[in-house]
Amino acid sequence: MNTNRTLISVLIILAVVVGIYFFFKSEKIAVSPYKSTDTTGEEADTISLCFYYEKLADRGQSDIAWLKLNLTGDEVAGEFQNIPVEKDKKIGIFDGTVGPLDPIAMARTADVWWHSEAEGMNVTEQLKIVFGEGNATVGFGEMVDRGDGVYVYKDISNLYYIPSMSDVACQELDDKITIGK
Repeated sequence: MNTNRTLISVLIILAVVVGIYFFFKSEKIAVSPYKSTDTTGEEADTISLCFYYEKLADRGQSDIAWLKLNLTGDEVAGEFQNIPVEKDKKIGIFDGTVGPLDPIAMARTADVWWHSEAEGMNVTEQLKIVFGEGNATVGFGEMVDRGDGVYVYKDISNLYYIPSMSDVACQELDDKITIGK
């Protein structure tokens, strides 16, 4: 009889562990490659790029930022999370357009609308992302409400950029952010 109870206990524990695994696995936000149809009706390939930044800060904690880009022609969609230690995190998804390659900087600039969440508030705001040559950075600056609850840069020529994020395999990024949850 004790053997049956032990077996039932082990099966229950195993079921709970498997359930927890699938629960956390399903919470992960997946930004994966997909096919899109362009204006000619033909499928266009999507290129996925991922970037990650981590810097050890005070008391053994780290500032973290990561970015996922899904590029389809001159359109982009993805996710950006900025999680500094001493400030409130700001996270969200975005969509927008990507400009041509700047041959001097060897980089492209994405102009996107970031549907961000910070301090319990959800807002849509303009965001500039510069990426190329194995890294990416995001521009921040003073924002103003354009009159409809959407925030835009007050002076686009006066942006400051967060430290550069290095390119990383998207699966490796998925593994890093899953562990952090």
